[in-house]
Amino acid sequence: MTDFQSPLIETSGIFAMSQKKEMPVAIELKDVQFRWPKADHIILDIPAFTIRSQQHLFVRGPSGSGKSTLLSLLTAINTPEKGRISLLGTDICQLKPRQRDQFRADNIGYIFQQFNLLPYLSVVDNVCLACEFSSKRKQKIITKYSSAKDPIRREAIRLLTALNLPTDIQNQKASHLSIGQQQRVAAARALMGSPSLVIADEPTSALDHDNREAFIKLLMQEVACNEATLIFVSHDPTLENLFDQTIDLTQMNQTHREKYILTSKENAHEKSSSTGV
Repeated sequence: MTDFQSPLIETSGIFAMSQKKEMPVAIELKDVQFRWPKADHIILDIPAFTIRSQQHLFVRGPSGSGKSTLLSLLTAINTPEKGRISLLGTDICQLKPRQRDQFRADNIGYIFQQFNLLPYLSVVDNVCLACEFSSKRKQKIITKYSSAKDPIRREAIRLLTALNLPTDIQNQKASHLSIGQQQRVAAARALMGSPSLVIADEPTSALDHDNREAFIKLLMQEVACNEATLIFVSHDPTLENLFDQTIDLTQMNQTHREKYILTSKENAHEKSSSTGV
């Protein structure tokens, strides 16, 4: 297959060329393979995958196509069995676990599916936690607010308010929140300190229409203002047109793609046999 060379995304010919000005590479995967410990089979096989800085990417694919596994690699939570992963110019496969943790804290805002809030802390304190683990993100907020009193808390309140979480909720413990409220708190925490890379895993799954709209508006504003790269995983096709590009993991993940092609051929054979063709 002939590769298309896109200045924004390059994935072995899946995407058409873009007319936008070429930006620096933010994420690059080369010959990446991953399997879980003690597993017999590789579950992720990506020959080439490149995302440019400030790209807003929508990721789709059915359950089991490797979306969550891919995100675990792009957030440096896991490392591949084979291949190379470069994030923001850093080869994360060469980092020790503690170094990967610090890299993630400094550079990546990750909205987890499971939220990972601390139930005994208030909503505001949960959001402020992002800066407890990263002096880099903390300093960005301090610089933004100059001499303002308690800039970290002020920024947390700004984000929470934009996500329709008023003051009375902001001071509650996280354990008292609904699922939809917890999801918005997790989103605010991920955006604290202007991370260079924002990764969202089904971030609107528990939100009603109004809160979904508020979240999408804030997310797009923040990543544009901070010139961040955005990777957004969702099953909601109505959001797709808000993004610069889309990838389908049934096409990019070679392991899943081979299964898909094989299944399609088997179905076609069964259909022809049943009709006598």
